[in-house]
Amino acid sequence: MSRQSENEEAAFAALQELRNAPAAEARPLISAAAIMAYAARDTSVSDFRIEQAMRGVPNLRKLYHHALSQHARAISPQAIAAAEAQTDLRNVGPYRLEILTEDNAMDWLVIRIPETAPEIQFMELRGAGGEAARIALGDAVAGVIQLPLDASFAEMENVRDLLRDPATEIFLL
Repeated sequence: MSRQSENEEAAFAALQELRNAPAAEARPLISAAAIMAYAARDTSVSDFRIEQAMRGVPNLRKLYHHALSQHARAISPQAIAAAEAQTDLRNVGPYRLEILTEDNAMDWLVIRIPETAPEIQFMELRGAGGEAARIALGDAVAGVIQLPLDASFAEMENVRDLLRDPATEIFLL
């Protein structure tokens, strides 16, 4: 069975579970179409209403996960490579993500893109506890995307922490 068929079946099962949820369980006021559109959005802006609903309803989170999987160029459900000395490494499909740290300096996210890999525009991170971040990556130069993880910005500190957590799922879109 192909990855797409498996994802479609899992998304359908999550949708069925959501529809069959007991009345006592809070049902979201968000349609499946809205979740699908949110996963396919071409911006890094989050919708607080949808994010809040996903944190409270596991089946809605499953549906979003499967929809996001359909749009991702590469997915890493967990860390594959362990941390090395001053560099955190993670492989996501054909892409290699590194967090470079220098003494008393800002961390940098470096994404190495093989020549044959598709272009990526966004990275979405989903933590095991419901934390999430989606960032625009910018253009690659000579097969490399560099992004400063400036800790003076709370969102970038969150991105850095999520990237270092081996349980974080990474979706490259």
